[in-house]
Amino acid sequence: MILHLNRFRGNPDYFAGGRAVLRVLDKEKRQEHCAKVGSHLLPPSDKLQEKHVLMGDVRGQGLVLVVELVKDHNTKAELAEALRE
Repeated sequence: MILHLNRFRGNPDYFAGGRAVLRVLDKEKRQEHCAKVGSHLLPPSDKLQEKHVLMGDVRGQGLVLVVELVKDHNTKAELAEALRE
């Protein structure tokens, strides 16, 4: 008997692969490492924000950072809207 499996159903091989990846991430303490390295990224970005007028806001967690680009640093007017004009 052949069962039809599609991408929306659970596949034991996919789950096993995902679980193996999570084990490695946990064993190598990757989340802790990203948090440690990320804590070094945010303070220098504050200095960059003061230097560059297009940087409105910088925020993030770990190694994921978001830089909001603005038209005017004081009013925080969005750059995207200014580009559409």
